[in-house]
Amino acid sequence: MRGYAALSVLAFHACMLSWDMVATGMAPVVVFFVLSGFLLARSLDRDPDPVTFVRHRLFRLLPAAVATVLLLTLAYQTFGFYIGFLPSFDPFNVVLNALLIKSDINGVMWSLTVECVAVPVILISHALLRRHGTTPVWLLVAFLFAIAFWGPYVHLLGGFTNLAPLYAFVVGLLVQSSRTTLTRGSQPPWAATIAAIALVVLVIVAVRKQTAVTIAFETLCASVLM
Repeated sequence: MRGYAALSVLAFHACMLSWDMVATGMAPVVVFFVLSGFLLARSLDRDPDPVTFVRHRLFRLLPAAVATVLLLTLAYQTFGFYIGFLPSFDPFNVVLNALLIKSDINGVMWSLTVECVAVPVILISHALLRRHGTTPVWLLVAFLFAIAFWGPYVHLLGGFTNLAPLYAFVVGLLVQSSRTTLTRGSQPPWAATIAAIALVVLVIVAVRKQTAVTIAFETLCASVLM
């Protein structure tokens, strides 16, 4: 599933270079976020230590980010090459991009910035789930969904970073929790039909202008496909 999502992102970006499109490739990114929440919840089930979790996330996200930003900085200083709009290559902004606090040097890295923001959200959600069940976690999803309609929150980190789909990680965590219960029994016979419908809806929504509503549909479809 991760491979299909990655190919979809590449396809969207390739099409955007050739045609004027309202779609931005957000849908496969949302699928990534739901899948990340699902897998990270499984990881926390095995080892709930927050220090270990944060360390693993940092070592997974930062090395590639640092290498990419440094290479792009070198390319700009040597050849004048940059991606998209001309960003600032002053040392402070380079450090912010390397640490995934900003993503204006390589705009597509905005999703990694959201991955970093999701780390404490996932830790809090997992702790709530273990101690109090699913109700407070669903309330957190409802809160994050509600503020996804509020521009200052969505664009809080500036640049291309979009916080609207942040709750997709928490939904993935909840799917993992429910999946643990469901796998004790057999899958219902209509599961494949529901998954096919979810895939069709996901494709339809993916090619539309991305709003808080379309992101919600994409999150729902991705959670069904899990």
